[in-house]
Amino acid sequence: MPIAISQRTQYTAQGSGSDPYRLAVKPEGHLTSSGGSHNKNNNKNNNNNNNNILLQSRSVPRILGALGFVAILYIAFTYDFSLREPQLRASVLFSDYRSSHNQMVTPPLEPTGVVIANTELFYMLPSISSTSSSSSTSSSGGSGGSGDDDIPAVLGVLLFFHGCSHGGQDIFRLPEHRIMAKSVLKRGLAVLSITSSDRETGCWSEYDINHLGDNNIVDKWIKSVNLPPSLPRIGMGASSGGSILFSAYKVLGFQSMASYVMPEGFSKDELVKGPDGKVNLPATAFVHMQLDRQTAESVNKNAGVLRSLGVATKVFPVQPHAFTLELCDRRLPEIGDRRCHIFLEQIQSDYPGLLDKHNNILQSYFSGEWNKPLEDNKLDDDLRHYIGAPPTEKGQVGPLQFSGHAWSWAAMVEEISASYGMHEMTCEHRNQVLDFLMTNANIDFKPSSSHSYGRRRGLLGILYQQSIE
Repeated sequence: MPIAISQRTQYTAQGSGSDPYRLAVKPEGHLTSSGGSHNKNNNKNNNNNNNNILLQSRSVPRILGALGFVAILYIAFTYDFSLREPQLRASVLFSDYRSSHNQMVTPPLEPTGVVIANTELFYMLPSISSTSSSSSTSSSGGSGGSGDDDIPAVLGVLLFFHGCSHGGQDIFRLPEHRIMAKSVLKRGLAVLSITSSDRETGCWSEYDINHLGDNNIVDKWIKSVNLPPSLPRIGMGASSGGSILFSAYKVLGFQSMASYVMPEGFSKDELVKGPDGKVNLPATAFVHMQLDRQTAESVNKNAGVLRSLGVATKVFPVQPHAFTLELCDRRLPEIGDRRCHIFLEQIQSDYPGLLDKHNNILQSYFSGEWNKPLEDNKLDDDLRHYIGAPPTEKGQVGPLQFSGHAWSWAAMVEEISASYGMHEMTCEHRNQVLDFLMTNANIDFKPSSSHSYGRRRGLLGILYQQSIE
């Protein structure tokens, strides 16, 4: 019986002529009888091999295209077209924004330092629009922004008094402090931070306040940066700085003030009504941490006395919070999310007594138990670059914080203490605190949407920013 042969077209990788890789088309006899099973299997194997070659040749450009698309998305989301220097992870996508948990991202700020009458001062001015008659102030150093949040004029001055073991530059360098400073600048207020004369303890004394008044130091600074002398003044201080406010207001003329983590109040002599039946005291806000029960009790008592005398008073209690990876990354962009992840992972695995499973702080930094993990993560590593360097002159931000540690170490310590919730500067309630202070200083300022959400980085961030402006 004759063998039946059916004709079909087969694509093979065998070319002809000078191009051996050109696909050739040729008819092939397909054996349909049982006697041609060997050839049939060979044909199947050849077909499978040819199909694999075709799939591979088509997959390569698809893979390359997908990788290119991912690269474009990465650039669109992360690259800041206005900056040429590489940014840290937390500040690549956003600058000064609020995350899902209201966490503003602010890297260390760069203040201008001056020395007046042997007193060290650090300051920053808010960005002034080019159309303002007082725009010359924005070029005097320490500008608070890049121009995104320009305001028509400086609306007032906030004077900050640091705590013990701190200096005037700390409000611009440490995480909780600098978020407060940035929030103040965005509202149109200049920030002036004075360094206490006692550089052994860092604490304040009455000598400092008398020295400021006798030498008109604040007035001289205001004149040096071309600000109007009639600008409203607001006082703010933490710990020892919060205590000294109750003396400084008489010399420096605060319209309102906020005392942080300090139970101090006005003296009995000051709590006496004048002939007009009023007490001549500035509006006062108290910010305290609930874990410090003694301070909380004194604050509530002092606030009650002021309210009974008709003095505008507000109390802002602060609760402990978890030291999460997101908080570490957002508060400490100079450290970054990778180091934060390693740090917190090591704490959970090697130091179980410092954090619980929800990342709540179990021990204060001052217990001494945090030093070893901080050393393990080399947060003082920057100091090796400054061995043998000459001491920092007055009015300059040096490589060391007052404690003798690097700024990265000091920044981490502040976040640990703020999360633990015991006697530490905090940026919590900052908007409500500033609303209270500015309202009682008769400063009218309503933040726009660009102030509320900040400036987003990347191409998509630029498109978003344009959509809300």
